[in-house]
Amino acid sequence: MTKKGKTLIAAAALAAVLTAGWIAARYFGDREEEGQPPAGEEILFAEESDLLLSLGIGSGEETLTFSRDNGDLSWTVEEYPGAAADEGKIGRILDAVSPLKAIRRLEGEAEDAGLGDGALRLMIGTEDGEKIFWIGNENRALGGVYLRIEGEDAVFLVPRELSDAIRHPAAYFLKPDPIPRLLSPEEIRVNGLSLVYREKGSDKVWSGEFRWFFEGSDDRYAGTDEVEALLNAVRKSAFREVAGRRDDPALLLRSGLSAPEAVFGADWTEDGEKKTFTLLIGKSFPGEDGETLCYAAVEGSENISVLDGSVREALLAANEKTLYPHAALPVDWASVERAEVAFGGERHAIGIARENREDENGEMRESLVFREGERELDGEAAEAFFDALSALTAEREAEDGAGSEKPVLSITLYRDAESFREMTFELLPYDPLFLRVRFDGRDFLLVGKSEGEKLLSLLDELFGLS
Repeated sequence: MTKKGKTLIAAAALAAVLTAGWIAARYFGDREEEGQPPAGEEILFAEESDLLLSLGIGSGEETLTFSRDNGDLSWTVEEYPGAAADEGKIGRILDAVSPLKAIRRLEGEAEDAGLGDGALRLMIGTEDGEKIFWIGNENRALGGVYLRIEGEDAVFLVPRELSDAIRHPAAYFLKPDPIPRLLSPEEIRVNGLSLVYREKGSDKVWSGEFRWFFEGSDDRYAGTDEVEALLNAVRKSAFREVAGRRDDPALLLRSGLSAPEAVFGADWTEDGEKKTFTLLIGKSFPGEDGETLCYAAVEGSENISVLDGSVREALLAANEKTLYPHAALPVDWASVERAEVAFGGERHAIGIARENREDENGEMRESLVFREGERELDGEAAEAFFDALSALTAEREAEDGAGSEKPVLSITLYRDAESFREMTFELLPYDPLFLRVRFDGRDFLLVGKSEGEKLLSLLDELFGLS
């Protein structure tokens, strides 16, 4: 390329740069003439959040006011006496206003700002008085919302986090009621049933391991695992949010809490003081993410809140049958000395003894020994049968009166115990999938038919019948 050509290209490039600069200057100059210069960082409010005395959210004639003593950082809701505000949601407002920075200043009323009489208002109270911010529509192009400070003409664009933090119904800001941990309840109530905890159990039942008894009875017991599962459904839950208040007739009707579908209560002692808690469960409804939620309330509170639907399901399912131990044969096997089994026309007696035997290392250890009469049975086969028997777990509850009364397997246990020395366990036909368990005067638990067939197969192997 010639020297002259290079000179012409350089001159053209310089002209392009100068032209771009002139266009930019004219553009931003025009913007300044319109009163809309690109804003530098302008602080509209910078009071430290710990020094704020009150916050208010208003729209039209409706106002919601949060206040606190300056020595107490917790917030209360003045329109709902005794109601606490949700600290996390108040924290979002405080984060948005302290400090509150403008994205841009707009001199004069902006078109479509939405700052008329019906606009959202935020009132902030400090020791120096109250400051009121009017909050309008969102400007999607510039990524903010319009704001005007009462008493001033300027309109600002501020980050939308402020609008997002306050543009909610009043109930959103209420603090959900706490659900206690229920570590050591002494009595629980569910759906009309009452269960009392007895530290020493009862001598009217065959095992001292049972601690929960239906009120007014010494022999109607509940399973420890089953009661713990019920308690965990409640104690591990937490209200998601407050949906509204009981004084809203439409919400009370919609929630179903005017006639709760389930009721759970618990009593306990804490620091020498008697405590009580009652949870009311209403109707279920689908959540935004497809999950099942339900309305719920704490007795004595005005809040109607939202709870995970699994709590409702657990409480609705609770009854005397579902709370009964679902280990089909929850026996202390250390107390069993002999078992008589009857199945398929066969009858056999299995003696169980504990004897010192030499192990593979030549050391003497206590071992279980199984005999039928004088004949010692295969220890591994016997243990496999008793392990399967003790692991048998009910899958659901039977309908009253269903199934056959002729057992496919009957086992009578003879125990070294002061009471209930003889106990009978039976498996009875129920339907193609399940067998019914009869034990300790109850016959409403169902185990899988395949589990029963496994027991029969193990017995065949133990006695050489297969």
